[in-house]
Amino acid sequence: MTWLLWLSACSSVLAINPPSHDTPRAARVIPQGQRILSMNWEQLLPPQEREHFSLVPPPAIHDYLAETAPAAAQSGSAAVNPALEGVAVQLIGFIVPIELTPSGSVSGFFLVPYVGACVHVPPPAPNQMIYIHIEKPLPLLPLYEAYTVSGLMHAQPRGSGLGAAAYTMDLQQIERYGN
Repeated sequence: MTWLLWLSACSSVLAINPPSHDTPRAARVIPQGQRILSMNWEQLLPPQEREHFSLVPPPAIHDYLAETAPAAAQSGSAAVNPALEGVAVQLIGFIVPIELTPSGSVSGFFLVPYVGACVHVPPPAPNQMIYIHIEKPLPLLPLYEAYTVSGLMHAQPRGSGLGAAAYTMDLQQIERYGN
């Protein structure tokens, strides 16, 4: 499947199933001089769950009919690492846009550990997805490239028709990985 079809599939899901909105809040910024923890996906898990960690995505399933079909069911743990609450972190991952402005800019997205998590269901476990809260919408970025994302992490769940994230991050900075 080409990335244009992938984007089309994601966009149709966005139009049909807008993300659930918790109480709106202002983004918190990283205080100047605060150290940013460069972390990996395993650190999102509570210590007792790390022995089961794997970055290998589940097999791609392309024959689902709707988001309520068994192939689209999200499974896995939603348990979080409480030590990450309010911590400034930096993580490398892939973007799954879930909120778009009328002009096509991204106003919210999931950060996930592997490319294709949007349409190659099932999605990652909730504690392997981060909802990225954006103050100022971003232009649509290439979805097949990895990005380094930094901001303040919160153990605050957020969901959409594409899945549920156990974490929310207030975006501070995003750049293509390797830049």
